[in-house]
Amino acid sequence: MDLTETIKTQLHLSQEHGYITYDEINDILPDNLSPEDLDAVLSKLRGLDVEIVMDQAEAETWPNARKAGAAAGRSCRRGFTSGNLG
Repeated sequence: MDLTETIKTQLHLSQEHGYITYDEINDILPDNLSPEDLDAVLSKLRGLDVEIVMDQAEAETWPNARKAGAAAGRSCRRGFTSGNLG
């Protein structure tokens, strides 16, 4: 399944807010998505340094979540383009 457009939409959301929630990811994904495809989407987003937060409550404390993510080796980077989808 080609998920390029889905990932682009998710990247756009993460650029607007500086993060994306799992609920937002789930809302965008097609209903017939296999577990393997879900893993591929999440891996791609993480590989592009998209900050994924559990929910809106965590997003509200996002600066703290970002510090925790940086400590775990993750960060959020701006300037995604469709060329990053490789």
